[in-house]
Amino acid sequence: MIKWIPYELHNHTNHSDGKHTFEELLKSAREIGLKGIAITDHNTISTFDKIESLSKEYGINIIKGLEWTTFWGHILLVGINEYVDWREVTLENFNGKLREAKNKSKLIGVAHPYRLGGPIGTGCFFEYNIEEWKDIDYIEVWSGMLPSEKQMNKRAYELWTKLLNSGLEISAVSGRDWHKSKPDDKYISCTYVGLDDHKRHNSENVIEAIKYGRCVVGFGYKVTFQIKEKDKVFNIGDRISTKNITDSLKLEIKVVKGDTDSKSEIDEKNLVVKVKSNRGEVFDLQVNNRENMTLSLSYNDEINWMIAELYEIVGDKERMIAFTNPIYFHQN
Repeated sequence: MIKWIPYELHNHTNHSDGKHTFEELLKSAREIGLKGIAITDHNTISTFDKIESLSKEYGINIIKGLEWTTFWGHILLVGINEYVDWREVTLENFNGKLREAKNKSKLIGVAHPYRLGGPIGTGCFFEYNIEEWKDIDYIEVWSGMLPSEKQMNKRAYELWTKLLNSGLEISAVSGRDWHKSKPDDKYISCTYVGLDDHKRHNSENVIEAIKYGRCVVGFGYKVTFQIKEKDKVFNIGDRISTKNITDSLKLEIKVVKGDTDSKSEIDEKNLVVKVKSNRGEVFDLQVNNRENMTLSLSYNDEINWMIAELYEIVGDKERMIAFTNPIYFHQN
């Protein structure tokens, strides 16, 4: 069994440009039901000396991180123990500096790659040419609140699926880019990190799960799925060796309300699940208040990855409210 733990992976305090203190951030995180955060202030690790005591006080796991805030893009360094300097990073030497940072950071993520940049938000738009995408562990494909409606996030999601289609195995997450809390905050997404029941909930295991791709993202609801082939069960993030597939595959999809208070108004009678792959849409079906759905699928050897997406029908439009990372198919 897998336990799905709600995390916010992009947070700021008044140690950089956040409006709330570290304590106020954690209080708000606890109030909405988060079980963990990554602290990612801009170019500073001055909160690190408080992490152990505040984690115990608020009952929230805190992963050490930093938002590498440069003039040509923002990179999230998660799982660091020391400061990683940004000041010598240029468009020309970026890839070398990225590899240096990778030696000091357990996770590297691209933050909000298509957010409006300068002169309004200097560096927010990602301009670097990444030579080796394998140096990147994840992309923040959803940023901010009501994320699936933002054009910048639609572009980021498209970038992620394009990279998946190229054969890259890279994770996708949500990042609120949390600077302040307001009473009218709505449609707050989070990243659910999947840990096997026997694994402890700690930073090391969470980082490992994100890198592996055992993540789902959503607001209001979450969607997960498994693939079963004979007596084998594959979960989100797993790699299936296709050489031994002889029978049809069984897909078991689960749709449940989220574990956090996302402050979302979602009509549970108008939910649709879509299963997609590198070959396009596999199928879609109405949820109709069903928590569990089981489908049979004949394996197609052109499929390299598969994900599930959850939509709410709003008028004549579909709004994505949750999605999974892939299960991968390795052609052997």
